[in-house]
Formats: sequence, structure tokens, C-alpha cells
Amino acid sequence: MYNETKSKKKSWKIVSYFRELSVVVIGVAITFFANNLITEFKEKNDLNQQLKAIYMELADNMEKIDDLLVHYEKVNRLKAALLEFVENPQQQNRDSVNKYAYILGKVEAFSYKKGAYEMFLNSGAMKLLVNRKHLLDITESYNMLEILKEEHDRYTNLQTKQIEKLYDLDTKQIMGNLDITEPQFHSIRNFFISVSKDYYPEETKKQIEKVLLNN
Repeated sequence: MYNETKSKKKSWKIVSYFRELSVVVIGVAITFFANNLITEFKEKNDLNQQLKAIYMELADNMEKIDDLLVHYEKVNRLKAALLEFVENPQQQNRDSVNKYAYILGKVEAFSYKKGAYEMFLNSGAMKLLVNRKHLLDITESYNMLEILKEEHDRYTNLQTKQIEKLYDLDTKQIMGNLDITEPQFHSIRNFFISVSKDYYPEETKKQIEKVLLNN
């Protein structure tokens, strides 16, 4: 009888031990699960905030591209007038060219923002973006912005060199009513006729629009 009672007490202690252990294990599991949920929520919230910052940054960059497109539209008008003058050097075509003469010395600056995108890359949040196609589109937008800047800088450098050549002309030749159809301006005329940069700003804008439409 004593042994039976002792055995029952021992069994009860074992059951009690495992019951307490189960409670501890379940408690730890619940804690880990809750912590994981909180961490996942924070990561998703952080991802969403960073993506919003990128979208705002891209929208701002697109406005800069719009300004650039306005400038290139004026350049294209000068180019069209110059081509018309070359084919038919009449007074009316000469007047059309000189109407846009102010564009010759107008150097349009272009820069873009990428701080939000760089933070996105450095934070490691990009690994949380499940839509990899969207991630590639965002990356491509910034790649194209960099190419656009490089191409525009190259264009403005060439334009600046052409403007510097005008300093070699007689002062009287570049004062008053400037007539850029005159022979001494053939170099800068050829620059505006031969160089075109429509492709890069248009395609970059389309790429950004794709990202903003699919966010």
C-alpha cells in the first residue's frame, strides 16, 4: 500500500512537471510568435514608408524631366527652322531661325534625386518586396535617370563649347540683333541641326510613369 501510494505521488510529480513544462514551452512559443508578428508588421510598415518616399521622389524627378522636355521642344523648333532655312534660305526662313536665337546660349541644367532609393537599398528593405517585377521597374527608373543625366551633361558640354567659340568673334558681330544665319555662326548651327536628345527624357518619363501607375 505504501509503495503504491509512493508510486502514485511520483507519477503525479512527473505529470505535474510535464504540465508545467508544457505551459512554459507554449508560453515561449506564443512569445516568439507574437514577436515575429510584431517584427513582420514593423518591417512591412517600414517597407511601405520607404516605397512611398521613392514614389514621391520619382514624381519629383518626373517634374524635372517635364522641364527638360519643354527645353528640348524649343531646341527642336530651332532645329526645324534651321533645316527649313538650309533647304530654302529665304528671308522668311531667316526670320524664323532668329526667332529662336535665344536658345543658342540657354544651357538647361538637369539633376535628379535618389536619396530615398539609396536608403531603400542600404536598409535591406528591398528583400521584403515580394513583387520582383516592380522592384526591377523601380531600379530601371533610377538607372535611366542616371543615363539621362549623363547624356544631358554631355549635350550641355558640347553646347557650351560651341558657345565659347562665339567669344572669338568680333564683338560687333554678336551685339544687337544677332543673325545666326550668317556664315560665322555655321558651327553652332550645325550643332543644333545634328544633335538631338528627345529619346532619353521621353523614355525615362514613361518608365517612371509605369512605376507610379503600378504602386
